[in-house]
Amino acid sequence: MRRGGARPGSRALCDWGWDTLDVHRVEWWAMAGNTGSRAVAEKLGFTVEGTLRNRGIANDGKPHDWWVGGLLRP
Repeated sequence: MRRGGARPGSRALCDWGWDTLDVHRVEWWAMAGNTGSRAVAEKLGFTVEGTLRNRGIANDGKPHDWWVGGLLRP
């Protein structure tokens, strides 16, 4: 698997949201425990704002917690 593509792609998506859609905030959500996703988000400057308990049902049919974070327009 190729490594290193998530951060540049995610940054490009954030830039597109600010430049094209004129949004003031981008949100990041990931299932709690997805440390790879969290690491990318934190390297991009996202603030992890909390954990949503039992937010969604995963493929295993059980509820799981989700992390949520935000990145404000520079």
